[in-house]
Amino acid sequence: MTSRIYSLALLTSTLIASPAFAQTSTVPVSAAPVADTQEPVRTYQVAGAALVAAPALDTSPDKPINLLPAQPTEKHGCHLASANIGVYSAYVFQDIAFVGDENPVVQADATVACASGFSFNVWTSAATKGYGRPYGNRGFGDEIDFTGGYGKTMHTPIGPVRMDVSVAYNVIADFGTTKDDVMQLFVQASRPIKVGTVTVTPYVRAQEWVGVGSFPNAFFLRGGTQVSIPLTEQLSFSGDLSRVFGLSRDGRNITRAQLSLSQGIGHNWSLTGTVKLTQSAKHVFALVLGKNF
Repeated sequence: MTSRIYSLALLTSTLIASPAFAQTSTVPVSAAPVADTQEPVRTYQVAGAALVAAPALDTSPDKPINLLPAQPTEKHGCHLASANIGVYSAYVFQDIAFVGDENPVVQADATVACASGFSFNVWTSAATKGYGRPYGNRGFGDEIDFTGGYGKTMHTPIGPVRMDVSVAYNVIADFGTTKDDVMQLFVQASRPIKVGTVTVTPYVRAQEWVGVGSFPNAFFLRGGTQVSIPLTEQLSFSGDLSRVFGLSRDGRNITRAQLSLSQGIGHNWSLTGTVKLTQSAKHVFALVLGKNF
């Protein structure tokens, strides 16, 4: 989420044919009120952790691809599970097709995973064009998100179903005030399907945005499918195609996608190239360095 995002994310839909991705210029702030988040996607991204094969994701609308919080670890207690840092050509809140910052931004995150299924993530975005102002006071390019979640895989008649619940607090552009901050509540169900070495994961996600100050509350549903394909022992491809429905007043339906190619570079490090495609918004390209612990 970045400074002000009034337009709100649109989540869970099923993969339905949708308008082609259109490349347009930055949406005026007036068209997209204060605050933004992914993705989460953000892609909350986050709202969870990142895998080495794909940068972290989706509390904030523009976070990388992995929508799920960190999977339960075989290690006892809690430990640092992953960390990522990347350069993005712009910051787009994909769920609402709002361009928060059309200039390059640096985004980073770290995730702590626990054997109990709980996970904790800190994610930040920093504008590279600061106009002489300090971090935390430069507009939509600056943001900090704090996310806590719990995930559990349940055995059902249709096979294993992953359920995830998470809560995020997003500190938007002006860090000196809470008037444009947002809390996000997520509930997601996903069903991984293994086909040879390929994993296809349909998912549905409900998300509530709760404005702390001037930001209005909003509800979104998002449905889509993720695909993960190992190409070689060190190279893998991942993708996410989804449709987001804004169910609050003035909500829009947005088609969004993300494609990533990740190369392992040894000692649990990876280098990932990513492109984010958003209907009626600027497309984003990124290069992300990640490490799994």
